[in-house]
Amino acid sequence: MNLPAAKTNAIILCADIGTSSLKAAFIDTGGKLFAFSRKAYAGAAPDCWRAAFFGALESIASQCPGRADAVVISGNGPTLVPVLADGTSAAPLYWFSVLGKAKAENGKVGNSKGFSVGPSLFLPNVLACKNHDPETFKKTKLFLSSQEWLSFSLGADPVTVLSQEAYRPFYWDEQQCEKAGLGMETFPPFTPMGSVIGGVRASAGVPASVQTVLPEGTPILAGGPDFIMALLGSAVIEPGMICDRAGSSEGINLCVDKTGFDRIRGISAEAGIRLLPHARKGLFNAGVVISESGFLFEKYRRDSGQADKPYGVLMEEIAADKTHPARAVLDVMAFQVKAALEKLHDTGLTPDSVQMVVSGGQAKSPRWNAMKAKKTGAVLLVPEIPDGELVGDAVLGALYLEAVRGRAGTPVRGDPPGVFPDPERLIESARRMVRIKERYEP
Repeated sequence: MNLPAAKTNAIILCADIGTSSLKAAFIDTGGKLFAFSRKAYAGAAPDCWRAAFFGALESIASQCPGRADAVVISGNGPTLVPVLADGTSAAPLYWFSVLGKAKAENGKVGNSKGFSVGPSLFLPNVLACKNHDPETFKKTKLFLSSQEWLSFSLGADPVTVLSQEAYRPFYWDEQQCEKAGLGMETFPPFTPMGSVIGGVRASAGVPASVQTVLPEGTPILAGGPDFIMALLGSAVIEPGMICDRAGSSEGINLCVDKTGFDRIRGISAEAGIRLLPHARKGLFNAGVVISESGFLFEKYRRDSGQADKPYGVLMEEIAADKTHPARAVLDVMAFQVKAALEKLHDTGLTPDSVQMVVSGGQAKSPRWNAMKAKKTGAVLLVPEIPDGELVGDAVLGALYLEAVRGRAGTPVRGDPPGVFPDPERLIESARRMVRIKERYEP
């Protein structure tokens, strides 16, 4: 397959680290998918992510010979990797840890003495490491999110990627760290998503088999958390728009403005709605997390001895057969989505009839999309590229490449390194990248 001319549509290598697999793709600055690969991993070590990344690159190289003009990596939620002083890494502190779950339930970060230190989504896991694995904590030089760690292993600087300024207190600050008894020295400096954080180094150990895809010097851009990238990659960037981020876990995410934020701020925790800043400055996300959604389906696959059967194939079989023994699993999943939509509707911020852009692995089954639309009463919109995190990565890559090289050979003024993407350019790039392919009516 021939790649686009460099002066028109450059290529972004996009990768996303999930809980159980890594996805990667070649997407150009016009939003066209040239190659895709998904590699599962069973281990919890960061090296499993790295091995899956290089395995995905080998698959991409076989599908689409050519080279990336930039690489953007996103990753799952507030997961942190302790990078030790000797250069090795300890097991990740996953977002679904015990203290992380407690934080999601009570809205507070507590240390071993039980007092609140603030809104941080990350410090609970750091405190868990300090209190329950003090040897690892003492050896830790840096805490990096999953995507920051993989970027760092390729040659990027150690940084903490910030989606927008409003997110600072949800990461960490001096006041929260002081109250928790934590120093700031293990937390890398903040940098805006989309900024250049380094380039692929010869010493990064990129296998020879994929060096043509990812050559030395390829710019590495700061990718955000998967949640933010999915919002960008589904173009859910205006108040009232909804994204159904449906993978192993699922989240129903409503974009709201400051008025909507103020309206539900007092009742959000009690109603099971998480309020966080959006990717766009001045906007917010009202989200309902469905933690078990896709896990229920995966459990059925394992328990029924069909773990090796492709996800889409099995989903189609179940959705097409009303007597299938796993039909009850899909019913539960659909009910959970409907309940989440009802929570958002009860706030008065959504109409009786809603439409959602579906992002993630679940979006790849037409029969399941049709079934979900019917059971939830929502109109489902499926983009041409349903992996929203990867498209979100491409949105950031396109902004950078067009600023540096120009689109269609015409120079474009871009944001200087270290500056958050201009909101209008962010919106324009997201809208251009996301094209709705299918629509499912209730």
